[in-house]
Amino acid sequence: TATAVGEGALDQRAPLRGNDDEFDYLGDALNQMLDRVATLTRNMRSVSVGVAHDLKTPVSNIDGRLQLIERDINDTAAIQEHLERSRDHIATLQRTLDALLRLGEIEAGARRLAFTLVDLSTLCSDLVESFTPVLAEMDKSLQAEIPAGMFAYGDPDLLSQLIINLLENVGEHARDGANAWLQLQRRDNDLLLVIGDDGPGIAEPLREVLFERFVQLDSTRQSSGNGLGLSIVRAIAELHHGSVRLRDDTRGAVFEVRLPSSRSGDQATGAAYKSV
Repeated sequence: TATAVGEGALDQRAPLRGNDDEFDYLGDALNQMLDRVATLTRNMRSVSVGVAHDLKTPVSNIDGRLQLIERDINDTAAIQEHLERSRDHIATLQRTLDALLRLGEIEAGARRLAFTLVDLSTLCSDLVESFTPVLAEMDKSLQAEIPAGMFAYGDPDLLSQLIINLLENVGEHARDGANAWLQLQRRDNDLLLVIGDDGPGIAEPLREVLFERFVQLDSTRQSSGNGLGLSIVRAIAELHHGSVRLRDDTRGAVFEVRLPSSRSGDQATGAAYKSV
């Protein structure tokens, strides 16, 4: 199996005899490694295609603006307009590159050094307070059910980013007049964070690849996003030994994040929580 994979047959897996012996343990470990290698290889290919696609447009636009500057070299007002539009395209490039760097940092696990006790109840309440008027301006309502005293061990900045990405997803893709919600609850030894809306949901072809890089819910790729938001959500959840999934038993687009719970209520044991 190792030889076949080394020659390029990445779909090969070691056969298991079902004897539950050392050879089965070794074969199972090898197969898990090969599954991970296949996933990483697939991610690398999607990243290459996604980066090329997402960077080609702004680079082409900047090139076009430079040509227009050359044409309008004696028109100060026109040059100013071209410069402002060029800055917008550069900002788009910068956002995509920043998101890729952040995603790489998260997946490398370096941010675990910043883990501390996080009051998830307070963090969620602050973000709901911030996003409620923002979504209201988009003709969307946001309701929250957040019990007090819900703690998790993690990076407060990254957990904030996870929630922000999901709420921004609501603002970007939920229909006008949609009702959205954020619920925090305890389930056994875990915390469940549920963020969703009652819109039409997500098309079936996208559900399988939803958390991959550069997958955009807007099939025309005309939205302001770069298709990395949900990839970052998944990476943050997994960094915290948790998971995220799109629920298929409810109407609309409903995301469920599961995080290990810390039952300690002693906030003094962790770094002070900074309000967003």
